[in-house]
Amino acid sequence: ALAASAFVKLLAAVRRAAARLPGPTWTRPALGGLALGGLAVVVFVTIPGWLEVPAAHVATLGGGYGSGQLAITGDPALGVGSAAALALVAIAAIRALATALTIGTGGSAGDFAPSLAIGAALGGAVGHAASAWFGVDGVAPGAFALVGMAAFYGGAANVPLAATIMVCEMAGSYDLLVPLMLAQGVAFVALRRVALY
Repeated sequence: ALAASAFVKLLAAVRRAAARLPGPTWTRPALGGLALGGLAVVVFVTIPGWLEVPAAHVATLGGGYGSGQLAITGDPALGVGSAAALALVAIAAIRALATALTIGTGGSAGDFAPSLAIGAALGGAVGHAASAWFGVDGVAPGAFALVGMAAFYGGAANVPLAATIMVCEMAGSYDLLVPLMLAQGVAFVALRRVALY
């Protein structure tokens, strides 16, 4: 709920900043693309080796559900425990900033797939953290990623029932229905004054 609220506020802040830019409105998406390119240079060139996961490069700034897939299925280079949790939080934060720079400046993109991907990365981070910090054996970070995906998008968009059913259908199983409903209930109550749309 906190991350979803921060994401909605980040989108609104970038939209307000873009609206105050001088010049014609058609230059705003170009400036957003320039800022996104600068972010990519900072992340992948000036900080070499900050994240030793080859798939993270595509997952962080690529289109689609890359970071969600990375959180659900994992990557051997991602590792486990605290290192994987920190890597997934970093991926989610960079993905949120990249999405805000694209959408907030008027670029052609949506917020559905990035919301699912960010939520999955954060959920996977919680799963890895629970495994490492609390010594819980048998934790499946992929299950946490699916719950995080539904809670993040369902809470931010105020569509808890639709997000719950959608994630169950995407997973091909209703085994996570109870944790999904619990997480959705918390997110819906916490985010009742926050709306992605």
